[in-house]
Amino acid sequence: METNEKIENIRTRITTPAFSISRIPDKTRKEFMDFADKEFCSDRGMALKHIWDCYNGLITTGVEHLEVELDIVRSKVEELTTKILSLENGDEDKEKEKPKRLGKKKE
Repeated sequence: METNEKIENIRTRITTPAFSISRIPDKTRKEFMDFADKEFCSDRGMALKHIWDCYNGLITTGVEHLEVELDIVRSKVEELTTKILSLENGDEDKEKEKPKRLGKKKE
């Protein structure tokens, strides 16, 4: 292999394709750029990867414990709603079943 071929081979292996995104709202672009600058030393590719990993659930967002608690609360609400409905239906049935007495109470 000639020197020029070796250089070209190395150059193609280390060169990564550019990535361009258009139509980004100004505020979103500024926030993303600030985020990449602060958290990833201006490495926008790694900032995008981090955001994508969070989106896919590979990196936790820190609110998973709240989601678990919310699921528990939902199940408790469903349980209590079911109990209330059964008590309401049961009370109505019991009142219908009670015979009505006429006259004075026996002592």
